[in-house]
Amino acid sequence: MAPPKARTTDDTSSATTSSSRRPPPSSLPEPEHPSSIGWEHAAGRHSITPTPTSKTKKKSNTMKRRASPRRKLEAFRATQLVQWRRRYFEGILRWEAALRLVFVAFPKLALKRFEGARTVVAFFFVYVMLQALAILWGFLFNVGAVLGENMSTTITMPFPQALCVLAVYVSVMGIILSFGRATWILTWQSLQNFPLIRRIIACECRPQAVILTVAMPMLIILPSLIVVPSHCSSAALQESSSLVHVMCEESYLKLLTDKHPVFQRALRISTAIAICQFIQLCLEILPRWRSALAGLSTVKTFLLGGWLLGMNFVGGLWTVEWSARHFNLKITPLSDLTNYQWEIFGMTLLVGWILWFLVISCFTLPNVSECDSNKKALSGFFERLKFTFVIGQGIVFFRACVHPNMGFVHAQL
Repeated sequence: MAPPKARTTDDTSSATTSSSRRPPPSSLPEPEHPSSIGWEHAAGRHSITPTPTSKTKKKSNTMKRRASPRRKLEAFRATQLVQWRRRYFEGILRWEAALRLVFVAFPKLALKRFEGARTVVAFFFVYVMLQALAILWGFLFNVGAVLGENMSTTITMPFPQALCVLAVYVSVMGIILSFGRATWILTWQSLQNFPLIRRIIACECRPQAVILTVAMPMLIILPSLIVVPSHCSSAALQESSSLVHVMCEESYLKLLTDKHPVFQRALRISTAIAICQFIQLCLEILPRWRSALAGLSTVKTFLLGGWLLGMNFVGGLWTVEWSARHFNLKITPLSDLTNYQWEIFGMTLLVGWILWFLVISCFTLPNVSECDSNKKALSGFFERLKFTFVIGQGIVFFRACVHPNMGFVHAQL
């Protein structure tokens, strides 16, 4: 029984020694287990499944490559649009700078450089306003004289009709007196640059409302100065109705006809000066246009810029033709226009400029809601308004004095 035990112990010892002696690592790869090969095949199949996503990626890349020229074209167009918008906006700002040089910087320089210029402007303005008071007094005297002449006829009328006639005369005289009172107040307040108006503007004022209020009378007077004389001429009245006869001969529209050249001339001069003062108002009651028009849309920018470009072109053409007409030259397409058509063209040009400034003021509504309450700035603004008025009246007065058919007495009117 002892030998078998020894044999088993020898076997176990040899097994342990063989297991303890491991072979050295070989550089050749070991054969893979079939189960591991199956798992790798399964994993390989699983890794092959996302091939459709790679195809979609390739398709999207090709679509991007195909769409890139279109996107480049759209980007190019957007860049060109921005550049043209910037050019138009810069053109508007250059026009503002040119206007400020003429209507703001020049009066400032003249009032600052010349000693006593403020005194001369103030007293000349008072003199002109007193002349306006004299004209209003003449109107009042004329209405009273007409009432006295027609009093005998008015008494014989029925009582309601006579009452209506008297009410009309009294209303007209009341309007003239109210104008005279306002002119009197403005005359003496002009010596201190209109403190009452400055106080009103500093307390409650919207620049857009002020600009619109000033522009409306000019938009009414400008067409009237051209249309009324042409439709109320003696040749036109022969073919017109009785209503037109009454309007042209009995109403106050007769003052705009050629039968009253002095009043017509004075109204034309006053309207021209008022247009210059209107431009000053748009420049000074609004802030700088770069800030006032900030955030302006592309469509509005192109509208204002294109309008400005067209008005400048037409205005330059009008200037050349106006100069050529003084020398009887025909060098522009406007040379074939008649005098009436020429006046209509000039009136349309002025109305176009006024409307352009009105549109500018309307586009400033999102950024500007109230006037500047700086009293010193408002005082300087009204002083420059007086300067423009005096310069305009002085040019007309000097021209009338040196004219061979006029003279000093006629220049007073």
